[in-house]
Amino acid sequence: MSYVEEISRLLTDHLAGWTLVTLSTLLAVGVLIWIFKAFVLQISPRLGLWIILWIIRGLAYLTWKMRGLGLGFDLEFGKTASQLDLDLQYLTTVTAPAMADYKPELGYTPIHVLYATDRAAADDLQDFYTSARGDLSFGLATVSIPRRHRPGHLERPSLLRFQIREDPQKHISIIDVAEMTSDQWLSVLRHSLPNDETRSILLFVHGYNVAFSEAVRRTAQLAYDLAFAGIPVLYSWPSSGTIKGYTADEATIDWTACNLEKVLQLIASSGLDEINAVAHSMGNRALTTAISRFAERNEPIHFNQMVLAAPDIDAKLFLDYLAPRLVELSRRCSLYASSGDQALALSQTVHAFPRAGEGEPNLVLAGGIDTIDASPVDMDLLGHGYFAENKQVIDDLFMLIRHGLSPDDRNLHRRNKGGVAYWLFP
Repeated sequence: MSYVEEISRLLTDHLAGWTLVTLSTLLAVGVLIWIFKAFVLQISPRLGLWIILWIIRGLAYLTWKMRGLGLGFDLEFGKTASQLDLDLQYLTTVTAPAMADYKPELGYTPIHVLYATDRAAADDLQDFYTSARGDLSFGLATVSIPRRHRPGHLERPSLLRFQIREDPQKHISIIDVAEMTSDQWLSVLRHSLPNDETRSILLFVHGYNVAFSEAVRRTAQLAYDLAFAGIPVLYSWPSSGTIKGYTADEATIDWTACNLEKVLQLIASSGLDEINAVAHSMGNRALTTAISRFAERNEPIHFNQMVLAAPDIDAKLFLDYLAPRLVELSRRCSLYASSGDQALALSQTVHAFPRAGEGEPNLVLAGGIDTIDASPVDMDLLGHGYFAENKQVIDDLFMLIRHGLSPDDRNLHRRNKGGVAYWLFP
């Protein structure tokens, strides 16, 4: 399908969607005014409110049924003219990452994610893996990146857009999950890239309160947004997937470090040119512990770019023990921190000691490690997922991982504290 046809279809979808929304709104407003006069003012306010709510539910259900019967439209509820222009510009300017291309016949870009996990397998195939501990297993997941994906977004079904079911053309969805043996996994790792390419991987280790399916989608989104030219690899440990499961996850993260170490040994034996790693939150504990054991044994493994995003690690332990080993085994190690990270602020309260991912006044500075203070960037309420959700941070990671640029060569402001340099987002 040509760009002209795509843009024509997009315009038709938006105009049709707006027509339906406008007519539905006018009808709803007229009915609500009549109901307000007839019931709220004269008979029963409670009955009037009840009827109003049922009318709203009826309109939502009618729109959903029209979509299901093929009579509806690709509703992007609440789109503004500027957002429509952005969609059109995005269609004609974005380029797919080197590892995958947009498939017009599918309506999305398929991203293949190799994974290793020590979660127990789920009985229900829809859930894939549970939060319980299990044996180390390997596999390959295929994830859809929709045509109109926006960097930093994990597009999911939204009731505000009258979306009930997951649609791979609109949402980042898991298309398929296939288990394989460790030998098969290693073979895919070795032979997925042609010999004339830089044979590299992007390893992602997620934090706590993350389910397997969410971790797979996040890995694909990161690889796509960073236009990564190698193989995305996920290590998923059995996080409980609940906020109240924090203490249980702390016990599990210590347990899983041994399994992550085995996966790293497998990766190191693959003969890849580059190993890039991104760990988030509590996942940094498993990654840094496993790497430290390599350093203690003088076992050969070397990382190209190592990114520690919002590390939930004791700051003193990081400075005294972990940092020197990370510097030794990586070409560049970058630590992203923020004073707006409420999750780490709570972790500090729980542990009574500062965390390595906190911003000022507890910003961690270590020789050989590039500390990036992300406090100025826009964040959500919790302020903990900025590494993959904020466009500024994603752009910075792109320049770091894709092009290997130093902080001074990226769009950052150099600062100095106690004779040690760090960098601040503008």
